[in-house]
Amino acid sequence: MLPTDSFAHLVVLGSSAGGIEVLSTLVATLPADFPAPLVIAQHLDPLRPSHLGEILARHTVLPIHSVTAREPLSPGTIYLAPPNCHLLITQGAIEPTEEGPGRSKPSIDLALSSAAAVYREKLIAVILSGTGSDGAAGARLVKKGGGTVVIQDPSTAAFPGMPLALAPTTVDIVAPPERMGPLLSQLLAGVAVLAQSEEQHTLDAFLLDLRAQSGLDFTQYKKPTILRRLQQRMVATNCEQLADYFAYARAHPEEYRLLVQRFLINVTEFFRDPEVFSALREQVLTNLLPYARSHERALRCWSAGCASGEEAYSLAILVAEALGSELEQFQVRIFATDADPEAIAFARRGIYAVSAFAEMPEDLITHYFTRDEDHYTVKKSLRSLLIFGEHDLSQRAPFPHLDLVLCRNVLIYFAPELQEQALQLFACQNLPAAWRAPDLAGDPGSHSAGSPSSALHAPQGGTPGRTCPQGSKRAARRADVTGTGAAHPSGRRGDSRPAL
Repeated sequence: MLPTDSFAHLVVLGSSAGGIEVLSTLVATLPADFPAPLVIAQHLDPLRPSHLGEILARHTVLPIHSVTAREPLSPGTIYLAPPNCHLLITQGAIEPTEEGPGRSKPSIDLALSSAAAVYREKLIAVILSGTGSDGAAGARLVKKGGGTVVIQDPSTAAFPGMPLALAPTTVDIVAPPERMGPLLSQLLAGVAVLAQSEEQHTLDAFLLDLRAQSGLDFTQYKKPTILRRLQQRMVATNCEQLADYFAYARAHPEEYRLLVQRFLINVTEFFRDPEVFSALREQVLTNLLPYARSHERALRCWSAGCASGEEAYSLAILVAEALGSELEQFQVRIFATDADPEAIAFARRGIYAVSAFAEMPEDLITHYFTRDEDHYTVKKSLRSLLIFGEHDLSQRAPFPHLDLVLCRNVLIYFAPELQEQALQLFACQNLPAAWRAPDLAGDPGSHSAGSPSSALHAPQGGTPGRTCPQGSKRAARRADVTGTGAAHPSGRRGDSRPAL
């Protein structure tokens, strides 16, 4: 249940090294009637008194509170943590606490995660200058709950480590410090409700235009969600009215891709949905590896729609564990693709915040990753198994002679004709066998999903580069696309549920 406070939204800012200067610039641009509470989690020296409140007071007319005890949140008020304390946000209130994750205080992750649990889509998270990756895990939870994530343009940050630690699929808006205040005011103002039929007609026409441009169908998406995501791009492009933004998108076709990224909540993690990866290991690879051994010890897999790479690396670990000492004798290639170039660039780096490994067994972390302060880097032995590249599933398959296709979550948004095209694309891969793990029907407005199940299908396929036989086309047609996953090697976007 969302809070019923005297304010509609909450803003939480996280910063560390170089943050005080940025915060001073930001609060100077906030109006006296700022309509939301603003919580600042700035890393402080635990052994010294903090003068942050005094510094910020020189630049803003908003009242500033140092949180020394539990107190209610009020709009138009700035809340700061005292030294050597964390901040815990509950419904309509904030309190200091000594318990929290990580070494830095206050923990940005704790402030964001506690706020996200209560305020969900009403929460705006802002990550500013700082070293390390504090805030990355919390921002992912904000995004998962439907909130808005804003980062300081890394090129303007004295220490860009914290903004860069967020996967591109988590970030909604990138802005310089001087734009942050006006940007927050615009986000809080919201998009006017489509009260007139003419305005509703404009939105409907634009969604049809978006479908024609991208192949993705959002006409059944919940209207409040559509408007909230539209608003983020309107703010980013300085468009005040929906009609202005629609005209902007038509004049700048790249905007369609950026908007689609906002509509798709691409929250991913390593080994998401463990039962799916258990099925991969126990049902799929146990059947697939004997086939590969008898076919020149070669294994070619495709992680289609890999987002920021966690799913592709999870698949690589699964293959490496299944092969064990045989790995060096095999020619393993895992192609990992996504239509988002920023997500692919992030995946290629192979660097993830420590918080991303909370659910991964310690032995796997030690074997496949190298620890460097507050992040892990993929080891070369694992990274060498993967090839990352840009690819749009509306295009033809880029890789011939595949043994396994892992793809999840995007087909629910595809128009029927593009669903058919994508399913036939997978069916034509000459796979040695086809598995599927359909989901329970999810809510396309909330991007929810049920628990996956799996079923084994008879071998089928076609010859790569040729038209599929009718059997393969029929198999593609009977694939289950009623949930947030898809069937017969399909799906997408770093969310859980392979169709294998």
